[in-house]
Amino acid sequence: MEKKYILVIDEGTTSVRSVIFDRQMQIVGEARRNTTTFYPEKHAVEQDAGEIYERTVETMQEVVRTTGINAWEIAAIGITTQRATWTFWNRETGEPIRKSIVWADTRACYNKAKLLADPEFVAKFPDADDQLFYTEQHHPIILKYIQEHEEGLTEELGKETTIAGTVDTWLLYKFTGGKVHATSLSEASMTMFYTFRRNDWDYELVRWSGLNNSAMAEIRPDMYHYGDLIPDVLGVQIPIVCMIADQHAALFSQGCLNPGQGKGTMGTGFFFNVNIGKEPVFIRGYKTAFCWEIGDDRPYIFEGTLPIAGAALEWMKNKLRLIDNFSEMDASAQSVEDSGGIYFIPALVALCNAPFYDSSMEGCFIGITADNDRRHFLRAIVEGVAFLSTHVLLDTLQYTGSLSELRISGGVARSDLICQIMANVSGVNIVRGKDSEATAKGAAEISGLYLEWLKWDEVEDYYHVDRVFTPNGDAEKDKGHYAWWKKALGRVAHWNDPLELNP
Repeated sequence: MEKKYILVIDEGTTSVRSVIFDRQMQIVGEARRNTTTFYPEKHAVEQDAGEIYERTVETMQEVVRTTGINAWEIAAIGITTQRATWTFWNRETGEPIRKSIVWADTRACYNKAKLLADPEFVAKFPDADDQLFYTEQHHPIILKYIQEHEEGLTEELGKETTIAGTVDTWLLYKFTGGKVHATSLSEASMTMFYTFRRNDWDYELVRWSGLNNSAMAEIRPDMYHYGDLIPDVLGVQIPIVCMIADQHAALFSQGCLNPGQGKGTMGTGFFFNVNIGKEPVFIRGYKTAFCWEIGDDRPYIFEGTLPIAGAALEWMKNKLRLIDNFSEMDASAQSVEDSGGIYFIPALVALCNAPFYDSSMEGCFIGITADNDRRHFLRAIVEGVAFLSTHVLLDTLQYTGSLSELRISGGVARSDLICQIMANVSGVNIVRGKDSEATAKGAAEISGLYLEWLKWDEVEDYYHVDRVFTPNGDAEKDKGHYAWWKKALGRVAHWNDPLELNP
C-alpha cells in the first residue's frame, strides 16, 4: 500500500490535535480535544499527563476514522508540543507521580530574588541569573518549592524508577510502549535544566532539584527516527521521525530559515522568535536556544515572550462576557473611535521576564470615567494585547537588529485590528500567513524532509501570505495611545510585592 500521508501530533497548552497532511503539505483532516488546566495555588499552573496522552490517542484514532484513511498509508509521525512543561513518572508503571508543571507556572518567581542573593547558589549555577528572569525557566526552583509542601514527593523524585521529561518525551515514551526516553534539542535547550556551557543537561542542577541523573532523557536531533508507534494505537507500527518545540516548528514553516528572519506566534501567549544563525546572543530576560537540529543545520533562536495574549481575550469573552464570539470582536471594538481614555494592562499572570522583570505586576484598567461603556472596555482590552505584544517586539529588536517584516500566526493574528495596531506602533510590516496551523505544518515539513518528499530549498514555497499590514493613517494616533498605555504600565509596576506576601 502506498505511503501518502504524515500524521502530526500538535499538543498545545489548551488542546491537543492530530492533523494529517498529504505529500503536498496540505491538510487532509484533523481532530481536536481540549485539555484541562489546574491552578492549585496562586501563579501555579498544572496539567494531567495521563489525560494529555489519552486525548492525544483519541484524536489520532478519530482523524484516521473520519478521513477514511487506512493507517497503513501513513508514512511517518511528527510531534510538536508546548515547551518546558514537565512530567515526572515511574519508568516501570508508566504512570505520573504527580500532575505536570506547565511552562506558564510562575510560582518560583517568589523565590528567585532570594536565590540570586545567595552567593553559594550563584557560584554553583552561573547560568541561573539569566534564566531565572525568563518565564519558562523555573522548574528546578518549583520542584524545590513543592517538595516543601507535598509530603513524600522528595522520596518519589529521588527514586531510581522516577524519570522526567517535557510533553514530547512523555508522549514518545507512551507511544513506544516505554522503550524510548528521549527529547529533541529544540525542546531540551528551552529548559533551565539545559546548560550551553556543556551543551547538555546541567546535572548539578538536576540533582539540586531532587532528581537523579538517570531521570533525564537522551537529547537527539529534531529530525530523527525516534522509534515506532506501537500497534495498540492505530493498529500498525509507524515511524516517529520528528520532534520539535512548537514555536520552533512555527518558525520553520513560516520560512524563517536564514539569520535575521523572525516570526510571532500569537496564541495563548505571544512568542517572538528570530533565527540568529550560528552565533548565540545571551541577554538577561530573553531566551537563547536552538531553533532545531536538522542534518547539519543547527542555528540559534532568540526569543522574547509573553505568557498572555489570547488568554486575555479568552478572559474577556468567557469571564467578562463582553462578546459572545470572537468573530464579532473587531467590529465591536471599532464601533467606538477609541477606548475612551481607558487603558488595560493584561498582566493576568506574573510578567517575570523581559522587559518587565516584575512578578508582582497584576492586571489593571485605568482612566475610567462615567462616559465609558462596555465597548470602551472591550477596545481597551484589544488594544492592551496589541500594545503589550508590540512592547516586547520593540524591546527584543534592540538585540536582534531591525526587521523589515514579522510573519505572524495563531488565533490572535486573525484580528485585523490587533495586526494593524502592531504595524502602526512598531513600524514593522506585519505579515499574516494563510496557514493558521503553522506549528503542525512545521512538524509535517520536517517529517517530509526526512522522507525526502521535499527539499530544503522548497520549504519557503509552502509559505503563503494572506495579508500584509503596513503603517497607515492611524499610526500617529496609535503611537499616542501607546505612549499613554506605557504610562499606565508604570503605575502597576511592583503592585503586589510577593516577598512581602510570601516571606
